[in-house]
Amino acid sequence: MTEDAILRDFLLDAAAAEFEAELNDTTPVDASLRLRRQMTAMLNDPNGWVKRQHRPVWKRIAYAAAVILLMLTLSLGALMAVSPTVQAAVITWVHEVYEHSVVYRFFVQAENPLPEYAPTWLPEGFALDERVEFDGWVLYMYLNSSTGEMLSFDYKQASADTQVQIGGYDDEPVPVSEPCTVNGMTADYYPISDSGTSNLIWIDESQGVVFTINSTLEKGVVLHIAESVSLFNSTK
Repeated sequence: MTEDAILRDFLLDAAAAEFEAELNDTTPVDASLRLRRQMTAMLNDPNGWVKRQHRPVWKRIAYAAAVILLMLTLSLGALMAVSPTVQAAVITWVHEVYEHSVVYRFFVQAENPLPEYAPTWLPEGFALDERVEFDGWVLYMYLNSSTGEMLSFDYKQASADTQVQIGGYDDEPVPVSEPCTVNGMTADYYPISDSGTSNLIWIDESQGVVFTINSTLEKGVVLHIAESVSLFNSTK
């Protein structure tokens, strides 16, 4: 005899003993559909039924939430297939806060070649020192030869294989941003930290590009640089 069969017989014997009076009562009973389903589930899989009944409440809630989320995801997928409005409302990126860093993640696939961008305004004394380009990522380094100050401007495709990390030094607290905008686009400014630099990050969702500026300059100056960024034709 299998374990399930033994447990089933045990449960039936226990139920018979506990509810002997009720079982001997021949008055017709109209059992609810829910009760009939539970009794059928118990008889078909007594071991699993017992485990489910003893599952912690939070697990049952989590399971139900997961089922609802799956249903919503499937429904959203169907809506996205037919509605451009719904597609536009779907979140394409998030930022996650960790103990010492903030990480920006993206959920779309890059479909277009990366355009060429560059700042059209820089503080006096700054000039291009170096330009580096990799697949889907461009970095400009600017140097003020008089003061030795440097600032960097970089941009990359905001695609599923891209992430941007702010902070990450074990001896520093998690960076805290100051929400702002760059030419109407959502931006986060991270003030100068113990590392000596600040960070500004903003995302052009229409073009699928994420921009960052790292520098020792004041917030107003950094925002001025960011707002001057535009499409730029160059010989690279």
